[in-house]
Formats: sequence, C-alpha cells, structure tokens
Amino acid sequence: MTFSSECMSSIHLAYAIKPSCENKTKVGSLDEKGRGIRATLNFEHTFGRAIETVDDGQWLHGEAVATGLVMAVDM
Repeated sequence: MTFSSECMSSIHLAYAIKPSCENKTKVGSLDEKGRGIRATLNFEHTFGRAIETVDDGQWLHGEAVATGLVMAVDM
C-alpha cells in the first residue's frame, strides 16, 4: 500500500495518532489488568500476531495488525 506525501504529512499523522494515544492511555488507566474494556484495545493483535507467525518476515508489524483489525471487525 502506498500513501501520497500529502496523506502522510506530520500534521495528518499527529491528527490521527494523538487522539488514539490519548484514548489508549485513558482506557489503560481505567483497566490496568486488561480484564475489561482494555481488552478491546488489543483485539486486532490476535490476528496480527498469527499473520506475523506464519509470514516468514514478509509483513511489517503495522501491516499485520491493520489486517488483523479488518479481520476482527469482519467477524
């Protein structure tokens, strides 16, 4: 997947990433043990890790996790 330089500018990345980090911090502080709402932060990682396990290094971590997110939502 290729992104244009306009799409990947620092401003756009900060706009997309900052609220995500803030949300993850808030959720993590509410559920430090990961037994409730915090589990929703990692639901795509199950699929992503499976892809990474069998891919022989062909996928970047972010690619595998993004694909895992699509797979999890599609369930």
